[in-house]
Amino acid sequence: MKRFFKFFLILNLLLFVGVCLSINIEESFDVPKSYVVFDQSHTLLGAKIAADEQWRFPLIDSIPENYKQALLCFEDKRFYNHPGVDIISIFRAVKSNLKAKTIVSGASTITMQLMRLARDKDSRSLKQKIIETYLAVAYTLKYDKETVLRYYVTNAPFGGNVVGAETAAWRYFGRSIYDLSWAESATLAVLPNSPALMHPGKNRKALKAKRDKLLGNLIEDGMIDSLEYQLAIEEPLPLAPKKLPNLATHYVEENFKNRDKGHKLISTIDYNIQRNANEILSAHEGYNTTKGIENASIIIRDTKTGEILAYIGNNQGDVRAKYNNMATTPRSTGSILKPLLYASSINEGLLGPKQLVSDVPIHIDGFQPKNYDKNYRGLVPANEALSKSLNIPFVIMLKEYGVDRFLDRLQEFGFTTINQSAEHYGLSLILGGAEITLDELTMAYAKLGRLALVEKQNSNLLHPATVYHMIDAMTELQRPNEENFWEHFGSGKKIAWKTGTSYGNRDAWAIGLTPEYTIGVWVGNSDGEARPEIIGSSLAGPILFDLVHALPGISSFEEPLRHLKQYKMCKKSGLKATDACTDHEEAWLSPTLAQMKQCAYHQKVWLDESKSFLVNVECADVMIDSSWFVVPPKEALHLKTFDPGYEPLPQMHVDCIDQSREKYIDIVYPQAKSSFVIPKNLKEEKESIVCEVAHQFPSSKIYWHVDDKYIGMTEEFHKIPIEPGIGKHTLYVIDDQGRYDETIFEVLK
Repeated sequence: MKRFFKFFLILNLLLFVGVCLSINIEESFDVPKSYVVFDQSHTLLGAKIAADEQWRFPLIDSIPENYKQALLCFEDKRFYNHPGVDIISIFRAVKSNLKAKTIVSGASTITMQLMRLARDKDSRSLKQKIIETYLAVAYTLKYDKETVLRYYVTNAPFGGNVVGAETAAWRYFGRSIYDLSWAESATLAVLPNSPALMHPGKNRKALKAKRDKLLGNLIEDGMIDSLEYQLAIEEPLPLAPKKLPNLATHYVEENFKNRDKGHKLISTIDYNIQRNANEILSAHEGYNTTKGIENASIIIRDTKTGEILAYIGNNQGDVRAKYNNMATTPRSTGSILKPLLYASSINEGLLGPKQLVSDVPIHIDGFQPKNYDKNYRGLVPANEALSKSLNIPFVIMLKEYGVDRFLDRLQEFGFTTINQSAEHYGLSLILGGAEITLDELTMAYAKLGRLALVEKQNSNLLHPATVYHMIDAMTELQRPNEENFWEHFGSGKKIAWKTGTSYGNRDAWAIGLTPEYTIGVWVGNSDGEARPEIIGSSLAGPILFDLVHALPGISSFEEPLRHLKQYKMCKKSGLKATDACTDHEEAWLSPTLAQMKQCAYHQKVWLDESKSFLVNVECADVMIDSSWFVVPPKEALHLKTFDPGYEPLPQMHVDCIDQSREKYIDIVYPQAKSSFVIPKNLKEEKESIVCEVAHQFPSSKIYWHVDDKYIGMTEEFHKIPIEPGIGKHTLYVIDDQGRYDETIFEVLK
């Protein structure tokens, strides 16, 4: 008998060791979990319910002291002192039950309750108790007490489909378990013992009695003082379960979709910035929807790190919004890429920050871009062309920079959706011919912002100085719905910003950049429906600046003198000054402009004694050496409208022969090598082509010829209609001084 007993004891010991080696607490609780996202300070932003329709948060990291003391006081006072089974509690329970001749007291420890949860058994039979006891000892030997406690707190039932104390804290109290009062902690401590008590409108007295009794035990154990006790018992019980926070719906969805592993994300989002962004967008949503504009998206990044601080994929009011994350949906760019071309051109030495660029009507292979205001300024400083978002100067700029090269640059900036060939996009690329996402737009501008902040050049993308020139030009934009000089008001925060409107008014963009924040806004309709009110400056711009006003600690980019080089510049042309430039300055500019062109606008000319006419050695005894700002005819035609101070070059004296080879006459339309189809009118008759010529001296007489046939003369206003047939034609014009120009064009069927 002794041998059998010894054998039985050894067998059980071996079996117990085998159980200890084989058990795995992670596998025991390998159940569906909710996907939860917290902000950078561990405040809950949103969650997705587990696959089994339970709100079950992932394993808790640590247990707050209030809740731990309340739980142990209620469930298992000797938790840290027993091996998973409390012998004292067992004897006490047996004695109480025998005396009452019924089960009035249990002896289950927290570890034993955890074993019941792991085995998903509701039975309280003796057999189940023995198994739970056996496993409780085994788990206590293998795992430390804190691990066991964390698994219990995470998997205990709290009524309905609420599992785990952290989940319950958010569902019943609307805040983190780490922020609960003693009364709230005590409420959660008693619930796993009777989870059905948490039912709105029922069992309120029973639940409060259990909670208050626990609070009384806590004061007896010295965990709380009398004042804390009095305040705690006065606290009301929670009412119906609350909805979990839902501050960043699309951010949660996007990360849930792309998650690699795990069910918990501590994000970079700032709760306060996210909340303010939600409120600001909601304030604009009401007005926008009355205009038939249903959707909007916002992303705010930390410029220095590129991390997302706020993310709104879509309006909350649109029932379709939950399915359409507009932050990752490609949409037409409008003008939002112009600053990138401006900076890239400066970086290649092709453009000075304030260099005069042409703004006249152009026709390039059938492409006829127009400025938003339908005006032409002749010549305009490049930074002003950016601040006014003029189209024609940027089409010319892209033509000079090269579409292929700019596409490569955009790829380096991080735009993965711009992936077609240069032939596919053409010059319309800079006016909205491509599609991008708000997510990648904010990433690109944040990357540029970081370049402007570096102490020394450490990137081949763009030189820090060229980025600063871009930022400086973007800072000069006038705020929407405000007068000029807004920066002088106390509430003004000086930021670099740009808006964009896609062709057909389908997308409104705004991007803002400071050393602290990169802010992106898109507004429109997710189905692409156009609306006349969808304009970047009047729709996305106001949202941008409301966000700026709500953001703390905004500063301005400082001029990076350590990165700049000094040049002698012509003030008027923005090019390197020559001897003919009488008004020049020493300017600190990007070192990439070392090979920039010299000013060709200021020219040395000879004037007569009255300074009213041009002369030369053939006709004048007295010649006064002077410098003149000479503008090509096409540009001069429009410049005189926008620049009252512009003075055309004086005419040649009648006694002189013009020996110059300057182009005083220029055909504006049709341009060289252009081809087009002549439209028909309502009578099915082909309309005329109105040809136009620009001349330095508009009062000159111009004689027109088409295919060597004289067709007429103009004076002052140099336009004339022609009716050419199908095929190639030559337009030839000559003025009364023998200056001429010609072009070849083609009329298609």
